[in-house]
Amino acid sequence: MSMQELPPLKTLNGKFCAYCHVCWLPIYRFWVDRESPEHDVCSEGAHHTAQTCPASAGQAGLTAWIKKLRDAGEIK
Repeated sequence: MSMQELPPLKTLNGKFCAYCHVCWLPIYRFWVDRESPEHDVCSEGAHHTAQTCPASAGQAGLTAWIKKLRDAGEIK
């Protein structure tokens, strides 16, 4: 399985990348501040990594569950 390529996504003010650079979820999508968000620090806590971030762990679990249902033919 290859890593998905993320489409370009800017913050609401159009100035910054909307993705967290730790877990790569678009958590800064509605960012409107003039200052850039701290992309390289997990918003859930500075000690988190992509593997330990609660947001990315939840997203990974949901993605795996949906893939399992698709593979079983239960959803399209």
